[in-house]
Amino acid sequence: MARYVPDINTKRWIIIAPVRAQRPDEVGNIREDPYLVVDKEGFAYHVDCPFCFGNEAETPREIKTYGNDSRKWDVRVVPNKYPITDIHEVIIHSPDHLKDIADLPLTHVETLVKVYRERFQILSEKGAVMVFNNKGFLSGESLVHPHSQIVVLPKQIALDVLTLEPVSNTVHDNSLFISYCPDFSQWPYEVWIAPKKCCETGHEAQCRFGEATDEELAALAHSLQENLRKLIKKFPKLSYNFYIYPYSCWYVRIIPRLNERAGFELGTGLSVNTVDPATAAEELKVIQP
Repeated sequence: MARYVPDINTKRWIIIAPVRAQRPDEVGNIREDPYLVVDKEGFAYHVDCPFCFGNEAETPREIKTYGNDSRKWDVRVVPNKYPITDIHEVIIHSPDHLKDIADLPLTHVETLVKVYRERFQILSEKGAVMVFNNKGFLSGESLVHPHSQIVVLPKQIALDVLTLEPVSNTVHDNSLFISYCPDFSQWPYEVWIAPKKCCETGHEAQCRFGEATDEELAALAHSLQENLRKLIKKFPKLSYNFYIYPYSCWYVRIIPRLNERAGFELGTGLSVNTVDPATAAEELKVIQP
C-alpha cells in the first residue's frame, strides 16, 4: 500500500512506495542483446521481456487487450507489478520490443491514445488520474519495451501541476491541435500540444481529455508522433517524458531530458533553461520528421 506524507509548510505531498525499489533495471544497448530476435518482417522480440508477445504470463493478469492483428493484440493493459499507488496500470504500446510512438503506424498510435482516453474515463471516478510515459535511460524508464503508465491518486491530494500555458513559439499545428515551446518552458526543447479550442477563451468547460472525440484523438496522435519524430531526429539518443494533463484545458507536455537538475534547482525550486524557447521552436519547426 502506498503511504501519503504531507509537508505541512508547502502543502505538497510525498508518496512512500517501497515496492518501487524492486523494479527491474535494464541497462546497456538492447539492440546488441543476444536474446533480442528480429524476424524477417522487422518484428522485434526479447525472450526475457514480460511485455513481449508470447510472454503474457509474465505480467499480472491483463486488464484488457485491444486489436486483433497477426500478433494477436495491438495494445495491452496490465496492472503495474511495482505500483506507485494502489491503482497503477501499464499500457504496453505494441507487441514489438523496439517500435515506439515515433516508429509505429499512425493508425496504431491512434489506437494507443484512444486507450489512454478509455482508461482515463474508467478510472477517473476513483481519483485524480495521471497518464505518463518514460522513454530512455534519463527518463526513469526501467523496462525498454515501449509502454506508458496510468496512476490514480486520492482526490484529496493537491497536485502541483501546471495550467495550460499561453501559445507562443509554434512548432507544428493541424486543424485541431497546436504544438509550441511556451515562454515558460522549464526544460530545453520542451513541447506542449494543446487542442486549439482549449486555447480559445470561454471553452474551458469543453476541454477535458475524457471528452475528446475520435477525430480529435486522430489529430492528437498525428501531432504527438510528429513532435517526437522531430525531437528524435535532432537528438537521436533522446530520453524524454511526456504526460497528459487531462482536466479542464487539457494538454500533452513533452519533456526532453537533455540535462539534469543540479543543486541550485533542487535547493530553490527554480528551473534554469539553457535554450531560449523561441530558438528551440525555430529549430524544431524546420525539421522534417
